[in-house]
Amino acid sequence: MKRHEAYEELQGRTLRRAVVESATASLVMEGLRGSAESDRDAEAYVDGELSAEEAVARAVARYASSTERRAVP
Repeated sequence: MKRHEAYEELQGRTLRRAVVESATASLVMEGLRGSAESDRDAEAYVDGELSAEEAVARAVARYASSTERRAVP
């Protein structure tokens, strides 16, 4: 990997980490906490293994699944 590519990767990781920290702080301000699964997805996003769209889709799917389980009598 060339120096400029390594720098760009580090910059991207730094920006993604800032996004995750901001989202986590918002949850904390609301008195909420992410699940272990959401924490793993957040780290995968920071590492560049998941796109923002994929991370959001997984979160939405988890939310939908959890609301469906609560709705079942």
